[in-house]
Amino acid sequence: MSESTVFKDILNIALKQPDSIAIEGNTFKASYQNLVSLIGQCSSYIKKTSKTVFAIDLDNTPEWAIIDLALLSVKKVCIPIPGFFTNSQIQHLLRNGGVQIVFTYTPNKFNGVIDRSFDLCGRKVYQVSLNNSPVKHPVGTVKITYTSGTTGEPKGVCITSAAIYDTVHSIVKRSEVNNSDRHFSALPMTTLLENIAGLYVTLVCGATAIIYSQESIGVSGATGINPQKFIQTMNEHTPTTTILIPQMLDVMVGVMGLGVEYLKSMKFIAVGGAPISIKILEKAKALNLPVYEGYGLSESTSVVTVNGPSSKKIGTVGKPLDHIDLKIADDKEVLVRGAMFKGYLGDSSNSLDEDGYLSTGDIGFIDEEGFLVLQGRKKNIFITSFGRNIAPEWIERELIAQPEIIQAAIFGEAKPWNTAIIFALPGASIDKAIQRANETLPDYAKVSSWILADEPFSVVNAQLTGTARLKRDNIWSCYEQRIENIYKLEKKVVK
Repeated sequence: MSESTVFKDILNIALKQPDSIAIEGNTFKASYQNLVSLIGQCSSYIKKTSKTVFAIDLDNTPEWAIIDLALLSVKKVCIPIPGFFTNSQIQHLLRNGGVQIVFTYTPNKFNGVIDRSFDLCGRKVYQVSLNNSPVKHPVGTVKITYTSGTTGEPKGVCITSAAIYDTVHSIVKRSEVNNSDRHFSALPMTTLLENIAGLYVTLVCGATAIIYSQESIGVSGATGINPQKFIQTMNEHTPTTTILIPQMLDVMVGVMGLGVEYLKSMKFIAVGGAPISIKILEKAKALNLPVYEGYGLSESTSVVTVNGPSSKKIGTVGKPLDHIDLKIADDKEVLVRGAMFKGYLGDSSNSLDEDGYLSTGDIGFIDEEGFLVLQGRKKNIFITSFGRNIAPEWIERELIAQPEIIQAAIFGEAKPWNTAIIFALPGASIDKAIQRANETLPDYAKVSSWILADEPFSVVNAQLTGTARLKRDNIWSCYEQRIENIYKLEKKVVK
């Protein structure tokens, strides 16, 4: 029996509903019949070349999706290049991945030979050949996603077609997506979560993928969002599903909290990538936003757990998908098995234990109903001078739930109280906001002093990852002296 694949599912959809719209873009629209034809044209050329490793350097567009699907259909290695990567990170990705061909709008940014250019979906795409040394990829690898991580160079996570297929169909079942749905791509396609749970899930269901450039929907870089433009643009396309990071949900709640009715068509808003405050989720619920929090890892092909219409509990990241096994170690670390990656590129060490479980680095527990509750990152836990263990994400969630506070980072290792680095709205009363947050926290977790951040935590200043996780070591390095001065002077508030 031949292997089931995402592309074969799309072919079947094209036979059943050839005229249904598969993809909508800025200036382009394609039926399933058109989509399969375009994928076929791209894949027929790709099959003729002896090259095996390809990178995609394009904006969120239909052509990104078509090239990606063409590579997937012929099982060539595809490496998306994140738009928020620095030049040094991109160069590392190209060398480490052994990239031989790049599809791009801007060939001059790559040190290679322009083989050809072709029109796809109304845009000119260039094919650039690179002279990189060959790299041995794990058998079965079809996609390598580079995670920016919190320290060091990006690591290439090697993923198979089978792992993608299992994940996609488990998400379809949990989300209850069907062919009447319209998915709005708010995240970059280079994000594995959007690639798998957005594009692939939508297309195997026969639904419509709405793929517009990030700039045109009000998103710039990894963290810049124009709130009104973002929500209004999304609303104009009457989507039923989307995937957001917490910052985007916060923006959505803020705009809709002004009393304007938007997004009545929505039925499934998935949120993941970083911790999110329960208060934000409760505000979303009050606004009738169908928000479902989830949790995932690139190493487990993106999604591990997620709430769904038939199984939801605020304060949790949902139950494991059908193909996933979860267990909790003695030290509360979450261990995952199912649709696992084939390893990190260039790293021969085995990342899985003898039973095939991955140590995630996250701590949490599974409640009596089977929902996973995350409590923070194992490596981020610090111990106060009173001997209390604290996961900083817990406190940070309560701080950013306050309307005045946009971002927060907590420190307190071996200290008698906790200090927060705060980025807030101009003129905000941060003391009052912290006081409200402290009312929800036990004494040992309360914030007693704070420092106003010089600028937002961002990818540009290396204080934030592309999925909005804090780079704590970098933040600490920037504010270390000021934090230490607080404890030396025994002051409670520093502005």
